[in-house]
Amino acid sequence: MKRAAAFAWRERGWLLAFLLLLGIYLAISAWGAGSNLPPSPAMESFKQSEEAFKGTSFTPDFIRGWIKKSPAESLGFFLLSGLFALLFAAGCILNLLCAFKPGFRRRLWPPSAVSEKPWGAGMLLRVLVQFLGAGLGINLIFALLARLLDSGIAAHGLLLTHTLIVDALCVYFILRQVKQTGNSWSDLGLRTPPGSSPVREIFAGLSAYACVIPWFVGLLLILTAIASLTHYEPEPHPLVEIFLEEEKKAPWLIYFSVFIGCIAGPFFEEIFFRGFAFPIFKRKFGLAWALMISACFFALIHKNEFAFLPIFLLGILLTLIYEKRGSLLSSYFVHFFHNTLFILYFWCVKSLIGH
Repeated sequence: MKRAAAFAWRERGWLLAFLLLLGIYLAISAWGAGSNLPPSPAMESFKQSEEAFKGTSFTPDFIRGWIKKSPAESLGFFLLSGLFALLFAAGCILNLLCAFKPGFRRRLWPPSAVSEKPWGAGMLLRVLVQFLGAGLGINLIFALLARLLDSGIAAHGLLLTHTLIVDALCVYFILRQVKQTGNSWSDLGLRTPPGSSPVREIFAGLSAYACVIPWFVGLLLILTAIASLTHYEPEPHPLVEIFLEEEKKAPWLIYFSVFIGCIAGPFFEEIFFRGFAFPIFKRKFGLAWALMISACFFALIHKNEFAFLPIFLLGILLTLIYEKRGSLLSSYFVHFFHNTLFILYFWCVKSLIGH
């Protein structure tokens, strides 16, 4: 308690700024939640197609018709389904080997490779204040631009641009804090571990990802069953709204969204949650609590109650990969691979539903 009080007093200026900005964000969120905007026509049309699809019989004629109408999407669906099945089977085998072969488990999950960093909670607080402040300022500017332009396409473009700029600024703020302690990019995990190679790191990440796939699928099935029993309809991901609305109006926004969702977003998130925040939590609370805290915040920022537990599980996996490999290369590739798989799967399923 004394240490917490001393920290609060020492960082009182930054702490007050953080609480003020957090209060503003919460007020804006509460105000936005009360607006209850109706779903877009594109989203309504997709939901109607989804409801109509529930009674579809998968006859050979239906499958042949879909393949003829959408050859690329149908091929992608079958390839992705095969890949998921392969990952699931590989994950089951790897989990059994880890359970009964201690030597194999030690090779797959080696001892910690992340050295202790001289970073404290004050650094994290300062980065959060700068991040929230920059986000609020840019949000106000872009809100005015969106009102002046008065276009749905402009609004989505500004939203994506806002996300990209604020995330890039966050990485800049992190690097400034890290450099003040005499560290550099490599101390954030942006390096290949000694004696390893990018290919080996990617393979290690995929092996770890396969181990989690059976648990991930099981968790999704349980959540889907609960949602079905309780008639709960999960909120769609913001990117889904953009995909559906801008598919024909502004295809460039689709590519921009995919770039942020698959490449830029995972890069920024890995630097913040794994490379920067996790070592601070680990130094303060130990490995187990650091895993839980960083994964919890990672899930919370995605703002999806239904997907909280799957994203939390993904956060645990990504943090463990970084902890064991000592490099963001593996965790970033897994993050990129995971997001890319689900975005591709969405497009394939959308084609199937719309057939």
